[in-house]
Amino acid sequence: MICIPVNAATNEEALLEMERYRAAADCIELRLDFIERPDPGTLLSAKDCPVLVTNRKKDEGGTFSGTEEERVALLAEAVRRGTDYLDIELSSGRARIAEILHAIQRCGNKTKLMVSYHNFELTPPDKVLRGIIDDAVDCGAAMVKLATFARDTDDNLRILDTIGYGRKREVAITALCMGERGRISRVMAPFFGSFFCFAAGGRGMETAPGQLTAGEMKSIIEIVTS
Repeated sequence: MICIPVNAATNEEALLEMERYRAAADCIELRLDFIERPDPGTLLSAKDCPVLVTNRKKDEGGTFSGTEEERVALLAEAVRRGTDYLDIELSSGRARIAEILHAIQRCGNKTKLMVSYHNFELTPPDKVLRGIIDDAVDCGAAMVKLATFARDTDDNLRILDTIGYGRKREVAITALCMGERGRISRVMAPFFGSFFCFAAGGRGMETAPGQLTAGEMKSIIEIVTS
């Protein structure tokens, strides 16, 4: 499933990007942390394809400048407004994740909860990666995302191997390596069973190092599956 991030600076720009990307995207990621005064209600009322809402913490590559209470409150608002998927970092802590889970339950369990982990320096050992998946599942995740930095080619193999482990834990898993040396994992992850494939709407619109464009990913998938 190709997921295109919207990295607009205003709600108005985000709405335009959502419209622009809907033909190429299987899902759109709304990055609330990029938007000045984000309005989940307005944004989600305009959705006409599945939407993943993210409000990324600064220490995991995000730009949200408010308090942690404000950050999580926006995520809870997105749940109430009907987002299909919602991303919260494992490092947010069990109490914050439980707060989002309660919001999801109150709204009829219509939102799938993704618990994510980002490491912009390295790819941890297998045992650590599997422990992260276990912790996310224990927190109530329906989905898990692992995004680590590739220092060498072997890091790609390790991150791809986690996809099989995640599926054994019966969660939808998204796993990839960031950075130029991690591009191979982005290409191969869909064929290993990774749920989301994050791809930029166009060149210069990347939200993580090594991210391919949606057009590039579609071409690769068509070549491999033809």
